Amino acid sequence: MASSYAEITNLALVRIGANRITSMTDGSRNANEANAIFQNVADEVLRAHDWSFATHRAGLRQKDVISVNITTITQANPGTVLHGGGAIEEGDLIEFANVGGMTELNGNQYIATQVQSTQFTITETDTSGFTAYTSGGTAEQVLPHTDKWTYVYECPSDCLRVISINDAPDTEYELTNIGTGSQTLLLSNEEPPIVIEYIKQVVTPGQFDATFTDALAFRLAGELSLILTGDMEKFQAMMTAYNSQLAAAVTNDSKEDKHDITMNFNRYKNARR
Repeated sequence: MASSYAEITNLALVRIGANRITSMTDGSRNANEANAIFQNVADEVLRAHDWSFATHRAGLRQKDVISVNITTITQANPGTVLHGGGAIEEGDLIEFANVGGMTELNGNQYIATQVQSTQFTITETDTSGFTAYTSGGTAEQVLPHTDKWTYVYECPSDCLRVISINDAPDTEYELTNIGTGSQTLLLSNEEPPIVIEYIKQVVTPGQFDATFTDALAFRLAGELSLILTGDMEKFQAMMTAYNSQLAAAVTNDSKEDKHDITMNFNRYKNARR
């Protein structure tokens, strides 16, 4: 079974008649193109089924709202906010309150960019004509609440898809991100505490099931055939093979999962005797 990105990539390259690589960073075009898309393709195949090897559970905590104390705001285009420090992230939606002097900002929301540890820029906002800043004020991160959702939870950074919340697969939720940051948030009406079962982003190919690896290689082959050769017929052939192998991998995974459940149940029965 392939145990590295390069081995899976070579499976894909062989299927489209392309040259093998020695590593994902060997400098060849094949390696560069494969390296650029590999994780995205793997994530797509991981999302396609509740793979037993990628299924995990985690308790989620509610997302804390980040608020920083402002120390000054420049009159410039765009304006820059200096503050006492806090976890503001690039692309965050920020709302101002209790700003002294430059009251034009109060109650309004802006996008934070050029974020540093104690300052950020107010995107596309010319504050040069605003009243001069005098004192005080806060800049608070605006969470993506809507009329539909009550609670905002922090998801694990490796979460690709949620299977269930508190073991109820039909519970409604929404996944979103704050700004342009990588943190994934789960919006739900479920009261805390909550536990999710989810599909984890697997970055160690040695953990892949053999039939999953075969399906992934076909999916990767399809993408690489378009990038490297532009051959639509070859792409369609690889995608047909991918769909067939994916179905076989799902069936195999489901059987293994059912076998594990039976084994665990038998152990439980024996322990009760």
